[in-house]
Amino acid sequence: MTGAIHVQYKKIPSLFFLRVPLYALWGKTKHFNGKESIPPISAAMTGLKINRKHLSRFNKICTINNSDEISLIYPITLVFPLFQRILSLKQAPLSMFNVLGKNLKITQYRNFGFEENFDIFCEISSIRIVSKGLELDLSAVIQIAEETVWTATETFFYRGQFGEPDKNLEKDAFESISDAKILAEWFLPSGNGFGFARISGDGNGIHYSKFYARLFGFERDFAQPFLILGNTLKYLNHSEINGTISLSVAFKGQFYYDKNVTIKGVETNGRNRFDIYSDGNDNPCMSGILNNEMRN
Repeated sequence: MTGAIHVQYKKIPSLFFLRVPLYALWGKTKHFNGKESIPPISAAMTGLKINRKHLSRFNKICTINNSDEISLIYPITLVFPLFQRILSLKQAPLSMFNVLGKNLKITQYRNFGFEENFDIFCEISSIRIVSKGLELDLSAVIQIAEETVWTATETFFYRGQFGEPDKNLEKDAFESISDAKILAEWFLPSGNGFGFARISGDGNGIHYSKFYARLFGFERDFAQPFLILGNTLKYLNHSEINGTISLSVAFKGQFYYDKNVTIKGVETNGRNRFDIYSDGNDNPCMSGILNNEMRN
């Protein structure tokens, strides 16, 4: 294993979501030499503040009425560019163009405001071989004066044969809810993919180019999962005042543009179990649990 790699930023450069794919092409990994060959890789930004214009653009495209509301999902737009940079490095397992998001876990310990300075630290936290490929966990921590206020771990999946699967490490997917009621339904318009790429840092062309998406076998371009989640949370009951909020989701399918999106779910004692559907697919494209853990 080579030495640890750390990438430090003062701020994310302009149009970074378009630069990262170029970094990935220049440093493309051609061979996988075993998970033990992957060094510790991390990235960080320090001394940040919430940018009101950026937040307002996020809220507008996610149809959140209050332009100053900092939702549970919003910080992922600050973290994801660092995730993408880690995945684009040559020392990461394989090509960034062959990886898909599989699971996401977010925990918010408290909300934070516009005047607070915060730091972001991201790293590869786990690598495992599973039956159908390789899973890599990228974890992020947002801290204010060394207090952890928000964390996230996203599991990325590379399909293929990488050796003998690790035992008892593959994460279980959510079972769909058979008796769930419809919580909300909305129309997902086309034309927002590129704009949201600029907001979220997810510049993959499958989210804004029909032609590019079809090259990879998809029906057409489809929405970034954070766009769907940003629209979803306002329909689920949760509180940011009285306790820690956790969100766990599994990404299962594509939300194609120009189709209706339907949320189905059930709530029990502050625990929201939900499935999100796209018209034309009888199975949920995303499933999750939003849980409010009340403090004493």
